Amino acid sequence: MKSSVYPIPEISTTPVFQFYVGSYTDGGSEGIYTYLLHSDGSLTNLGLAAKTENPSFLALTDDKTTLLAVNEIDHGPDTGLIEAFSVVDNKLRLISRQLTGGNDPCFVSVNKSGFVLTANYTGGSIGLLKLDNVGGLSKLDSVVHSSLNTDLGE
Repeated sequence: MKSSVYPIPEISTTPVFQFYVGSYTDGGSEGIYTYLLHSDGSLTNLGLAAKTENPSFLALTDDKTTLLAVNEIDHGPDTGLIEAFSVVDNKLRLISRQLTGGNDPCFVSVNKSGFVLTANYTGGSIGLLKLDNVGGLSKLDSVVHSSLNTDLGE
């Protein structure tokens, strides 16, 4: 019977995955941070990637060239913001900023065609925008307001 020898792969501490973390900025945090996840499970904080107010939810385009962040703020009627950042090395550069159609945006998603969907916690609205060919955001294309039926039919 012939035996085979298979080398045991070494556990590497080289970075295997880079990702971004948004934060609430009411305390000591300043915005969006870059981290590396190593193959051994350890994390490296690369520091502040972009200074921005309450970036509570993030989305990265499929080609990883644009990062979107909703700023969970309420500074008056319909003041929620979404920001688009170009991804260059480990830093983010602001490309554009637009309103989300409500307050306290808490979700953002982008599809392969560049359509951007936002959801606002306060007011229950959903906004639709579009990315241009350099990652800039269009003005709000449409807003859908939802309403909850508080009569549960009891």
